[in-house]
Formats: sequence, structure tokens, C-alpha cells
Amino acid sequence: MAKTASINMRVDPDFKEKVEKLFNELGLSTTEAINIFLHQAVLQGGLPFEVKNYKKANYFAELHQSIEQLEHGKIVIKSIDELEEMSN
Repeated sequence: MAKTASINMRVDPDFKEKVEKLFNELGLSTTEAINIFLHQAVLQGGLPFEVKNYKKANYFAELHQSIEQLEHGKIVIKSIDELEEMSN
């Protein structure tokens, strides 16, 4: 049985260059960095970082902040039209 197996992937050449530069600055090869990622994924039982839809997350954070400002009288809305205008 082979001691290693191969994983082949395709990436944009410019992106590959940036990745290699970054990992070289960290003293790693791209293969070593990918192996670290894969080991961490197995150890943690999933991706080793949080994955979320930042667009939705930002929307809900802004909505929460607006609600807090409304509750504390920092924003006064006089009409529905004004509210719709603020959301655009």
C-alpha cells in the first residue's frame, strides 16, 4: 500500500502564486499547508473555521443595531417612506 495519496485540484494561476508566496513566508509548502488544513478538519470534525454568509450576517448585525438605536431614541422615524428610504 502506498504511503501517500494524491489530491489534484485546479486554481487560478495568479491565486496559486499568491498562496505559494503566503505559505513560503510562513515557512510552509502549499502541500504542508493543505495537510495541516485536512488534519485540522478531521480533528475538529468539520471545517477548522467558521463558515457563514457575511452578507446575511452583516444585514442582521445592522438590523440589530438599528433596532437598538430605535429603542434608545437615537433614530426617530416619522413615516414608512422614511423607513424605506433608510433601508436603501
